[in-house]
Amino acid sequence: IEAGKWYVVAKAEHKLSVGKVVEVKAGEASEVEIALKDKPKNQLVIIEKDRIQLKKKIQFKLNSAQITGAESFAILDSVADAINTTTRIKKVKIEGHTDDKGVREANVKLSKDRAGSVRDYLLKAGIAAEMLEAEGYGPDKPVESNKTNRGREANRRVEFLVVE
Repeated sequence: IEAGKWYVVAKAEHKLSVGKVVEVKAGEASEVEIALKDKPKNQLVIIEKDRIQLKKKIQFKLNSAQITGAESFAILDSVADAINTTTRIKKVKIEGHTDDKGVREANVKLSKDRAGSVRDYLLKAGIAAEMLEAEGYGPDKPVESNKTNRGREANRRVEFLVVE
């Protein structure tokens, strides 16, 4: 193949696909090592026309952008697999959202930091940087009323929108 940067995706039956950016130099051999993880037994994401829908929420440490729980990482690995295996997905916007409790500016920062943490994880999982965009909206885009515990819980979320 020609010299330059290439996005390589490794796939195998019953495994999550993994992508990696590889630099190929003219006249030199290039080796790539990619470790594949087993696909989860239960489907964790659904690929829709305009989004990657999560079956469960990504969990974070309280008032922090630190992702927690093995299930959260399994969800993110499934998101990476969806990006790698769905040819029409060229770019994904990661949106962080909060409820309206507390100071708005702090919630906007927290939502940006959480979207950034998710982006960082996907980058480490091998997704090319140009395929990912992250933004935080704090409490500005609620999906339910913030007047109930259930509504506030629904509003604390990370979403994956298919941009292209």
